[in-house]
Amino acid sequence: MCKEQKMSILKATLGCVCLVISFFLGLFTLAVFGLGPLWFIGILFLFCLGMGLSGISLIVRARSLMSKRATFLIVGFVAAFIATAGLLNIHIRLERKKLQQRAREFLVKPIPKLLTPDAEGNVGDFHAEPENGPQNGVFGYSRVLIARYAINGRIRWSARIQGEFAGISDGINSNFRSDAIETNREIQAYLAERNAILGKEWAMGYWQFIEDAMEFNDPPPEIQEEDVSHKFVPLCEGTWTNALSGILTIQPDCTFSLSQSNRQTTNMYVGDWIVGVGNPSLMFIFTRATGNNPRWSAGEKADLRVLLVDGHSLVYKMDDQTNQMQR
Repeated sequence: MCKEQKMSILKATLGCVCLVISFFLGLFTLAVFGLGPLWFIGILFLFCLGMGLSGISLIVRARSLMSKRATFLIVGFVAAFIATAGLLNIHIRLERKKLQQRAREFLVKPIPKLLTPDAEGNVGDFHAEPENGPQNGVFGYSRVLIARYAINGRIRWSARIQGEFAGISDGINSNFRSDAIETNREIQAYLAERNAILGKEWAMGYWQFIEDAMEFNDPPPEIQEEDVSHKFVPLCEGTWTNALSGILTIQPDCTFSLSQSNRQTTNMYVGDWIVGVGNPSLMFIFTRATGNNPRWSAGEKADLRVLLVDGHSLVYKMDDQTNQMQR
């Protein structure tokens, strides 16, 4: 095989490689379209188009001599693509480390005194339940998410786990709000920093996904963790009943329905569920409630903390009440 033939085969092979990269880059651009900033989508599109044109040019001119200008453009474009991907990966890693350090510094800050439970577990006129989250439920689960990022430097971004952020508000647990707390500068500054970190975590989830895609992390560590820590979820799915005329149906598509009956009326609820934080639990987000005296209304949330679940029994705690259902 002569030198010209070898060069033609090499050019055709490189052209095919460019077309394959362009194809998968195009699919990736479509997958993330609308999820990230437009400038990044635009860059992805330009690289996709450039890779495709480079591949076609190499294949068409496989048997002919390419000009120095065309060769320079193709080589320069491919080099720019590789360099950009590498620099973006480094930038994402540095931003993650900066946010991780910021989360660590926040956690060592003293919690404002007005939000710290006394010796009896009270904050103002309210008793703080330890099982309702760190700092006895005053901050809900927001500090859990910050502590997790301080340790791992990653956001749990999978479909089920993203729902953790649905239970995070800009303020504190509504039970502990008061005029003194709402106007306290120390508390407002503390909450502002907490909210900024949570917002940055959520935004960083997109770039973490881009990094995982570039490094071919499949499945990501969070998915592996979910498979281990959320084994209770499939056991909860199905229809459960109890002696008090209650029927609870938990669907695999993250929806649920609940019926509660007594001698006077029957209340019906439907909504969505997401996996809770910390202990095995499901957060119920009610979208519709019917009946004469519904316990919850549309838009409200309730935590179902799973104490025991197997093929026949479901024991859970909701609003400080322990319930048991069978199937």
